[in-house]
Amino acid sequence: MLLIIGDFIAFVIAIVITLIIASVPVWLAGKIVSRRSTFGQAMAATLLSLIIFYIFFFIFSLFTPFIGVIFGFIGSLWVFKEVYSIGWIDALSLAIIAIFIAVIISLLLGVFLFPVIHIGIIRGHFIGSPFIRGQLWIN
Repeated sequence: MLLIIGDFIAFVIAIVITLIIASVPVWLAGKIVSRRSTFGQAMAATLLSLIIFYIFFFIFSLFTPFIGVIFGFIGSLWVFKEVYSIGWIDALSLAIIAIFIAVIISLLLGVFLFPVIHIGIIRGHFIGSPFIRGQLWIN
């Protein structure tokens, strides 16, 4: 029983951390588009747009998945429009800017942070496979 409760707590913590990380690009894009964006608004918009997207995707994918994606994206734009009190064009620009910021953040993390974590900073103190640990390291 305690294992199930512990797994549930870990699941909830993972969801909250993922929501916080996913809200950063929306918050920055909201600052650019509407200038009155708060992080709470960004978290609400991220969570609601995800829920609305998947509801619309599930309903309209009965016809074809492409139609489901289109209606899901329109639903996400509607959420941005309502949460930030902006127009449709501003909601579209917010979504495009948020995607652009997310890609830039992912590229920066992929180039600078993840190699340091994967390989290690000091040679000879590696974690992971034998090749990475230095057992098969070729000088």
